[in-house]
Amino acid sequence: MDRGVDLSHLGRDERPRPALPQSRGHGEDGGDTGPTLGRAADPGARRRGNNQEFEAFGLPVRSPKEKIEALEEAITIIRGVWFAPSFTFEGRHYRTVGAEVEPKPSRPIPIWLGTYGPKALELTGRMADGWLPSMSYAPPDVVREKLKVVKEAAERAGRDPGTMTYAYNVSLRVGGDPAPDPERMVVGEPGAVAERLASLMADGITCLNLWLSGDRTEQRERLANDVLPAVRELAR
Repeated sequence: MDRGVDLSHLGRDERPRPALPQSRGHGEDGGDTGPTLGRAADPGARRRGNNQEFEAFGLPVRSPKEKIEALEEAITIIRGVWFAPSFTFEGRHYRTVGAEVEPKPSRPIPIWLGTYGPKALELTGRMADGWLPSMSYAPPDVVREKLKVVKEAAERAGRDPGTMTYAYNVSLRVGGDPAPDPERMVVGEPGAVAERLASLMADGITCLNLWLSGDRTEQRERLANDVLPAVRELAR
């Protein structure tokens, strides 16, 4: 799979969000690859916060196992209504009867899951189009091991792991004081930052979503001019 650097999060608030965000992806040539549907946290992560959010909307609070079951059903329904003229589904948590969504997508929309637990990782490899963990929850050493779990799950499901996108939300700052936790944030001079990002891609990450810290305008300029050209050279 070609390696690219995704800049869709540049300038956004660096704090992760538990909702279902929709962002646009960018190919290696800079062309827009269309929207991507991703989930910022898996059903078992940040359990207390997620439960409070469910309660706030009057939704049932499920166990971690039930949340994963519901997520699998939700993916099935989403894909079903995207492409079937009408879609009927009977699940344990959700059901549809002749559900219709128009207009239909002109092409498949990738679904990425930001998962961390074993069962959620297995679901990702079995059903998702991409995996999107965050460095703040899973530092590189942890991601390397979990990436293996996702790929193995894909293989067991009869899928080619090479067709999936392996993205990584990375908090980053070029220059300034050292990171409070170097394993959960990339900070340094341009050359060191470029080497760190390239090492992530060498570990199997195929897409980087970069959350910038500090002055956004300055950081964008330093990233574009001093870091990304070096990352592309190192990642060749």
